[in-house]
Amino acid sequence: MAKQQGALFKKMIEQNRLRISLKELSIASGVSGRQLRYWEQKGYIKSEQSEVGKAHKYTLQTMYAVITIKNFLDQGYTLAKAVEIEKRHRRVRQTVRRFIRNNILKVQESEDALRVNIGQLADHPEYDVEVVVAAPQEKVELRLVEHQERKSGKNGRKD
Repeated sequence: MAKQQGALFKKMIEQNRLRISLKELSIASGVSGRQLRYWEQKGYIKSEQSEVGKAHKYTLQTMYAVITIKNFLDQGYTLAKAVEIEKRHRRVRQTVRRFIRNNILKVQESEDALRVNIGQLADHPEYDVEVVVAAPQEKVELRLVEHQERKSGKNGRKD
């Protein structure tokens, strides 16, 4: 039963279906409800409302954005600058997630190293790039390996 609940929770996170209330967001982030409503009014964060007059709900991504913005405010940035930096960081995270989702071909783990095939070289399509992280020093090497054909998967693509 616990395993099923864990799988359901993971699926809800992956599908961005978990929501928290304004009060919960305020407690989790240390930002007052009044500030959160102001940030929403200014368009810095967004909430969802199922019906008029019902409580606003926030995604976990919004919670992460609020915590990040507050961190930048605590470092002395203005609200506008903190939001700008958070948006830039969010774009970088989205790009990295997209790259990982679309390019990781194979991950192999052994006692002495982790090998991650990150895909084909554009100018030499006969090769893939493999990142090797050697334990215990976590020394990183990049290697060229013979191209491995991508199997049809989530994105339905094949090389």
